[in-house]
Amino acid sequence: MALVLLFTALLLDGAATSANGRMGLTFRKTIHQAEFGIDGFACGDGPNVCDPYTGDTDCSRKLPVLCKRIDSSPRPAYVIITRNPSLNGGWLMGHVATTVPVQGSQFKNLRDVDLFCKGSFGVGWVTAAFHDGRLIPGMNNTRYSGKEWTNYGLTSTYKQGAWSFWAYVSAYNNTRHATTKIEPFTVMYDRHCQLSFDLQQTPTSIVQPCEYVKQLHQYISQANQMAQQNIEQQQQGAKSRYNQNKRNPSYDVVDYVCVARVGMRPKLASKNDGPYKITQKRGQLSYIVQDSRNLSDVKQVHVQRLRPYCQLQ
Repeated sequence: MALVLLFTALLLDGAATSANGRMGLTFRKTIHQAEFGIDGFACGDGPNVCDPYTGDTDCSRKLPVLCKRIDSSPRPAYVIITRNPSLNGGWLMGHVATTVPVQGSQFKNLRDVDLFCKGSFGVGWVTAAFHDGRLIPGMNNTRYSGKEWTNYGLTSTYKQGAWSFWAYVSAYNNTRHATTKIEPFTVMYDRHCQLSFDLQQTPTSIVQPCEYVKQLHQYISQANQMAQQNIEQQQQGAKSRYNQNKRNPSYDVVDYVCVARVGMRPKLASKNDGPYKITQKRGQLSYIVQDSRNLSDVKQVHVQRLRPYCQLQ
């Protein structure tokens, strides 16, 4: 199973040997449960065991920051398979998300990293850390899940301290539309969505707020123009394909035609009614027809509902 290395900003001065004397803690995404839409994160799972007390990764290395937002989400009915359920399989009670790769050495303390999470995702987002998982003794599968989990919290305190935990992952609408050729995320946030497994890029330089807003408006305007051009191009292509294959019938006054029935019809009934006689032509697409068997039956019909009538000899 491929592990995604995620940095969480536990900055330790001189705790271990590194280029700048500071080490950080790393989490690893270990598993995904599509049934509940949750992911498992662990500290110490895999060949490179993480170290929450002295650090395990040089802070000069660029890695995404693992951020969390606690929103009291009830625990899904996932199964806990572990030798020590009191330390693993906890529930975060919220969502996690990863930022663009950054160097941990650029932050002075944990408060700076919390502000970075807030700036990346909004109010309520802070840095995730080990022991974030919440536990209820004896919870597993459907036991203490859903409403039972929520009701427990009304009268008791969740145990906190799970080294591995489950959480919802904040996903983005990052699929390129066939028509616009642009991702909705790009149009909304003026940049391409950077995922934790994407190639690391050069960090964006910090600009003044007024200059950032000016660049933001310019980029969104350009993205909207590009999307509009792609939409028009796709519409022209669709129109050309339709015109190439469409029927373009034309009828004269006094011609006999059949009219296609619309909606439900009796079983084994004919798909067309008729014959009708064309009495008047209105524009390129509409005709006035009259039932040859009932002269009071006169109606206006679109050309696509008309079929040539051939009387059998």
